[in-house]
Amino acid sequence: MKRLLFILAACLLSFLSPYQGVYANSNETVIYSLNSLHIHVKQLVKELEQKPIECKIHFEENDIDELWQNAFNGHFQNDIERAKSLYDVAVKEQKLEDLQKLTRLLGHIWKKANGKFLDRLTAKQVNQDFSRYFIQQNHWLKDAMDEIFSPYNPLEKISFLKKAGFQVVSKRANPLYVVSHKKLPGYLVKLYLNSENVGKQLTSKWLINRCLGAENVRNLIRAKKIKHFSVPDKWIYLLPGYEELNDDNNAVLIVTNMNIVSEEQTKWAWKNKITYRHLDELFLILSHGFSSTYLVGNIPYSSVANKGRGSFCCLDTEYPERLLPLNKVSSYLSPKKRAYWEKLVKKAGKRGKRVTK
Repeated sequence: MKRLLFILAACLLSFLSPYQGVYANSNETVIYSLNSLHIHVKQLVKELEQKPIECKIHFEENDIDELWQNAFNGHFQNDIERAKSLYDVAVKEQKLEDLQKLTRLLGHIWKKANGKFLDRLTAKQVNQDFSRYFIQQNHWLKDAMDEIFSPYNPLEKISFLKKAGFQVVSKRANPLYVVSHKKLPGYLVKLYLNSENVGKQLTSKWLINRCLGAENVRNLIRAKKIKHFSVPDKWIYLLPGYEELNDDNNAVLIVTNMNIVSEEQTKWAWKNKITYRHLDELFLILSHGFSSTYLVGNIPYSSVANKGRGSFCCLDTEYPERLLPLNKVSSYLSPKKRAYWEKLVKKAGKRGKRVTK
């Protein structure tokens, strides 16, 4: 009887879910609820471990009950029932091992639910055909890159890179280079040098995941009519002499130059420029495992993107989908927006009461 009441309540709550659109269904409510429950349980784990909790969200009992009710409204009721039973025992008896097991179980169910959403959102890896991610033969960028790379391989070392006319925009510790070239106006190139490629390598999987992740975000933006976020186009360029992608650093990533502002300006924009609509849209993007909760570095602001209207740009698409710690977003927001964001998380996307004070 209790389970029946849970399911009936979840059906009612599903009508209140934000952004009922082309792809909206009860499965989305499950996804949002599982993410929030995962955050709640991870906080319980840290409390038992006596570890500090970054950006803690205080879930009330009615919040937790609603989340479980929402979670029952989908195709995974047996899994949810098992998780709920484990939760009840673990919380009552304060069993750390059971709570840790529960975080893994919730993550597993979330991945299955989100996978169903992705299958509807995008032509996901159809027959493992990734040809759409390679720069087309008749694209002017292909001709320009062939001209730059034909005399010798600029990826051999830094002196070759500069000799080929590339200018370093930034370099990360991993060590990934982001470079520009006067023959590639409006675009940037991400690459590794053979002489420095001692850590994380620019593997074929890394390249494909970047393109797939950008495609996921782009399709979500289109499906949900998201207005305040954008994502760069991304293509793979094979070096001259290669016909297939391999893990020997034989390709680079070409991306749209989003003309992002400085980190300090981005930090200011997240504190002062965003509206509640921004947070509604951000919740959708992050809840499906897209982009990153490191807002300042991975979702910076651009005043010229989105046809000159300005937008926040989802630059980090290395992971096409992953369960993200939504609570960490709070640290970038003003007190009023932080309260609204935490309400979104606690209510699985149901719009929170807008704080006016």
